[in-house]
Amino acid sequence: MTSMRTVAVIIFVAMAAFFVACFYAGIFDEVGMSVSEQGPYCLVYREHTGPYRDVRFVRIDVCTYLRDRGAAVPARSFVRLLDNPQKVKPENQRSIAGYVTDSLLPNVQPPYKTDIFPRTRAVSAVFPVRSFLSQITGPLKFYPRLFRYCGREKLETNGPVFELYDSAAKKIEYVAPVK
Repeated sequence: MTSMRTVAVIIFVAMAAFFVACFYAGIFDEVGMSVSEQGPYCLVYREHTGPYRDVRFVRIDVCTYLRDRGAAVPARSFVRLLDNPQKVKPENQRSIAGYVTDSLLPNVQPPYKTDIFPRTRAVSAVFPVRSFLSQITGPLKFYPRLFRYCGREKLETNGPVFELYDSAAKKIEYVAPVK
């Protein structure tokens, strides 16, 4: 009887740990979609070619560049994945990553760049950040819902999605320009 209780406790603890991990990953969170005007966003970024999983290092590099310049590091960073990963080999995948700033930064030196993402009609969604797992779960939940939503609303995406990471508000905002 004692071994049965031990097994039951172990199973209970394992299941509880699994559900807590799912909660912190955002598995149970809904991703609501809406169409609105987004932007403009002032950007400082660097281009990247290679597997999308490595783009996080580009954000870190841009952060280091901003700190070395003595600039305050903004709370919002971004990633823009430029190629369809189902059609482009990982070593050829293009992306840009960096930070959203209050204004365009002067005298930015290559390989860093600045640009303005103009005010754009877009489908947007917000996903809460509870842990590092949210950055994995968010895209897995957002992109399939985006394509279903666009099909249902008869919208066509018009360019790469912005993934905006807001560390102060603990959220990821997805902005998908549409026609």
